[in-house]
Amino acid sequence: MYGEGEPNLTMKYMNRFGCIGPACEEHCCGGWRIDVNKEHFDKLMAMAAFSAKPIARRFSTAFTILPKKNKKDQEHYVLKQLDDGNCILFRDGWCDLHGTFGYEALPHVCAFYPRKLKYVGDTMELSATGSCPEVTRQIILPPDGTDLEPIDFSRVHRKVLQDGMDPRDRRPFFRLFIEVRDFVMQLLRDETLTWDQRQFLTVWFAKRTTEVLAKKNSDPDTTLVKREMELLKSPQVRYEINKRYADLEAPAALVLMIVRGIVRPRPKGGGRPLWNALTQSVIQSYTKLPAMLPQSEDPEEHDRAADKAAREPVPMSTHEVFGEYKQRRDRLRAVPEVKARIDSYFRNYSLHTWFHRMPTEEGDILTYALRTLTQQSTMKFLVYSQTHLQDFVTDLEKAQEAERPAALAALLDAVEKAAVSVFYQIARHIEHGVLLKWLADMLKKMNLYSAAGGVYLIHF
Repeated sequence: MYGEGEPNLTMKYMNRFGCIGPACEEHCCGGWRIDVNKEHFDKLMAMAAFSAKPIARRFSTAFTILPKKNKKDQEHYVLKQLDDGNCILFRDGWCDLHGTFGYEALPHVCAFYPRKLKYVGDTMELSATGSCPEVTRQIILPPDGTDLEPIDFSRVHRKVLQDGMDPRDRRPFFRLFIEVRDFVMQLLRDETLTWDQRQFLTVWFAKRTTEVLAKKNSDPDTTLVKREMELLKSPQVRYEINKRYADLEAPAALVLMIVRGIVRPRPKGGGRPLWNALTQSVIQSYTKLPAMLPQSEDPEEHDRAADKAAREPVPMSTHEVFGEYKQRRDRLRAVPEVKARIDSYFRNYSLHTWFHRMPTEEGDILTYALRTLTQQSTMKFLVYSQTHLQDFVTDLEKAQEAERPAALAALLDAVEKAAVSVFYQIARHIEHGVLLKWLADMLKKMNLYSAAGGVYLIHF
């Protein structure tokens, strides 16, 4: 077992991570509500009271006091945001509160983000959300970024437990959690299989065990799960499963569903200029795609239009968009070094996801596996569709023998930057919101929420 004998567990990316402040392409001080409890608020006000008047005034007016919901509640406080969605204390790439009073003055959420600390049984686990660009870099770029190792608590200056799994829960989904996750992660690491094959086998396992590995199931019999894990150790069984799905092609409708998901309007404020620039540049690069998208800025109207489209025959223009997407994807993946690099990124991000987000967050293991693949499909679309990557491929194809190493290095560097940008922004704008659930619901309406649907997502 990967965690056997270890009282605390993390991945290498977490022990390497450190905030890079103004050097970061985006920051974590905008778009999210920052809550502060009364104890911490009183501590901050005491610090401000012993400061110069301009400093005291700046910090004492930085909070909104929320009314009590009932007499037993304490007052609650929220840091104010400017019109652009940034925290009122954000200045020159750093936190003014941190700079003035030090790390201990930060609210818990600011001090601990992007980290996540949880108990899984008797083991404390530390991970981080990929919505931070530097975290994403550390996850996907080093080949060993998702190797498991003990937590270096000298790098964790405040322990804030945010999640966990109650070991007293005897339902199979919870009781087998560590064993099942260990099995899946070992499968995803198996270099004797292609990346697609590893994902096929994961979906197969999830489909075969989902009736047992479900929150609603309280039957203590876990024989089926044990048997499936044992069967998937056999090379012959793996071969037969992969052979069954190897030639299954993704439907053209999938591309439209994914695009309609990523451009779904956001119901409430908060700026996302980089995300909008990324998605719009990709969409505009397809000749017929913009006209196929719902035009309403109202999320409910967008959902109705997308729902209607999911029930109608796929128009010819959708096939054309899908064909263009596949042409861009396949041209990039025809470069062996690019294919290996991108597969490595997805491998690491998948391992991170299974470690960071517990499968028990969902109702059953198949739902978890399909939601993960749905997220990765949006990543694929936004990475492979970027036209500037095609320009780098052209440069490589035209390069003379002596020029080829430099052209290849430039292509790989461009792919790396594109992947980091897409992966962290997907985590920031989809993984943290309702879009992933919406995409999963659309899969169900398109009759793709199944093992076959999972294979379509893998082949996308």
